[in-house]
Amino acid sequence: MGKHKVLLGCWLALLMAGTGLSSSSSSSSAPQSPSAEPLSEWLAGLGAELDARIEIRDVQGEGRGILAVEHIPAGESVVSLPTDAVLLSHETKLWLKKACPKVSSWFRQQMKEAPQQTEDVHALLSTILYVLEDIRTGFSSFHPYIFDMDEHWTDEARGRHPLQWKPAAIDILKGSSAHQYLISSIRAVESDHQWLSETCPKVMSHHGLTSYTRVWSLINTRLLGFNGNPEAKTKEGRAPQKALIPIFDLANHHLEMPKHRLRSHAELTSHYQTALGRFGLRPSAQHEAETLQLWAIQGLEPGQEISDVYGLKPNDEMAWEWGFTVDWTHNMTCLSRAHLRILLDDLSTEPPRSWHRLQLLNPFGQLGFWIDGCFGLQFDQLLSFARFWYLPETEDELAEECGFVGMADRNAGTPPGNWQLNENCKYLSKSIENAALKGAKHWLEKRLGEISGGSADEDTRELKKMCTSTNPCVYSEQWARRDALVIRRDEKVVLEQAISKVQEMSGGKKSRRRRRKGQKSSNIDEL
Repeated sequence: MGKHKVLLGCWLALLMAGTGLSSSSSSSSAPQSPSAEPLSEWLAGLGAELDARIEIRDVQGEGRGILAVEHIPAGESVVSLPTDAVLLSHETKLWLKKACPKVSSWFRQQMKEAPQQTEDVHALLSTILYVLEDIRTGFSSFHPYIFDMDEHWTDEARGRHPLQWKPAAIDILKGSSAHQYLISSIRAVESDHQWLSETCPKVMSHHGLTSYTRVWSLINTRLLGFNGNPEAKTKEGRAPQKALIPIFDLANHHLEMPKHRLRSHAELTSHYQTALGRFGLRPSAQHEAETLQLWAIQGLEPGQEISDVYGLKPNDEMAWEWGFTVDWTHNMTCLSRAHLRILLDDLSTEPPRSWHRLQLLNPFGQLGFWIDGCFGLQFDQLLSFARFWYLPETEDELAEECGFVGMADRNAGTPPGNWQLNENCKYLSKSIENAALKGAKHWLEKRLGEISGGSADEDTRELKKMCTSTNPCVYSEQWARRDALVIRRDEKVVLEQAISKVQEMSGGKKSRRRRRKGQKSSNIDEL
């Protein structure tokens, strides 16, 4: 992301993920989209206004963006968009009910079991199918927008989405948690394609897997949170939902690196607010009805880009949801993570109760801990499990004297988890503690060794050579490899830091007390 971008302000309670709005500028004019005249005519016909002082053009590595061509004072509106120009997921679901009744019926049944998850998937898939059919037939009133969105989605931007990655980029992640996440996600999309082809042949018979995954990537990165159209005739149309919003979906993400590490959800939210303007829905000077309006919260100079903040997540999720990564997530937030999988074969059989405990764990096959970048809750759970494994006392004794939790639901067949064991447990001798820390270090080192490539520092040095002014990324494959390397580096950083922390703690109880009093653990679940 360029350092000269200016973050947009939003006067729009409609957009959860952001894009901003304001009153109409005195120099506003009919929309001018130099590369898409049909879109301009369509927007103008709906009463949209785009300021003559902005232009829409390609931004390296990001697809199209919104840039100033001359000075624009802070707060002046540059876009005014009627709510009729917003494609609501409610509308795509109504269309799906007629076009693919079996698919629509399946979603209605699933809503009873998992309403929120089903709602999100319903909105995504109904919009994907709607767009696929419109690209083929031009049936909808939104065709000029859909055609423009598809036609001008550059190879560079499209190729950065993991669903479009070439094998060379995917292979960079081999052995990492992100690789497992990516492969399972790709398989899920392929499975959806097969299911939709069987249940909705009217639409899907015209679209193979390549066409489907291409539009899936496009819509997954463009679908925004929207608080509903207040002008809609139905309550479903006025309700919060996902939507496609022309022009606003071209505002690229940008968030300055913070000056200190963001360790909690509250700190992340506070940092977002330093970049985002206020948002809401306002009347337009040119229209009786309220319109969506976009303005920059700082003055714009020619060449500066109006950008947005989509949010921050672990970089594997950033890439999957939005098609890019953030370089500083691993050292300026607690969001980077690594999944530590411990197979039963990895557990030492030296502790006196190891065989008994292996029998208890045997039905589950393995244990898993998500370790975050700030040694949060599950890092503490890993240490609690390690201490439990090496202590000779029974589970009941440990529960009574040391607050042990972890195997309480074994009789119900519930997988073990939420491990807790007081680090000041009276049974925890220095030798037991050192054995537990040695075990934890072994599990972490084994996991780190499974990830392809060298150390995190080596990955960082390689990243510094990629996509620079002297070595630019020209092709989408280059950007994809860079994103994959960022994701892999982040995971290695987490594991290497966890290993160092365990090594630091190996001095005994005195070291443990220093950690308890002097360091505040983050809670990855909160983030």
